[in-house]
Amino acid sequence: MHFPAILPEHSIILMRDLIRTGILAGIGCLAIAGHAGETPGWVEKSNEAAKPLLDYLAKYSPENASSIGIDEADKDVIDLKPNVYARSQADAGKVLHGLGEKEAAESDPNVRRDLQILITAQKDGLQTKQLYHDLMLPFYDIGEIVFDGLPEEARASNFWHYF
Repeated sequence: MHFPAILPEHSIILMRDLIRTGILAGIGCLAIAGHAGETPGWVEKSNEAAKPLLDYLAKYSPENASSIGIDEADKDVIDLKPNVYARSQADAGKVLHGLGEKEAAESDPNVRRDLQILITAQKDGLQTKQLYHDLMLPFYDIGEIVFDGLPEEARASNFWHYF
């Protein structure tokens, strides 16, 4: 399998977002599994606090959002309309602001820790997107975007070896 020396901006950003979202989802799953089916209140609060970030991911990268289990994103396709960078940065800033407000008002240390993780991830994402926007040429690998939006069973199928 060939891996290009420099991945397209879209792929790197989405990969980073998916890794972070996966880590957060894994933490949530471990916490839930450790409580014999009963979800502690702080986990529910933390999950609710992460919803705007997941909604943001679903809005600008629905194929990847659906691949991590956000079923509502299945009906949408990637946003490539004009000014997508400015719109996504503005929305990401709103999400960051909302997370900051929730963190400032939160008294539960577990929820505060999760909010701090989300805030750090969002700040890093904003900075990374700005650097790629300023320093790289825009490139979208449409085949990869479509492939990433397919169910895991289809991607693992031998069918794809013919293309």
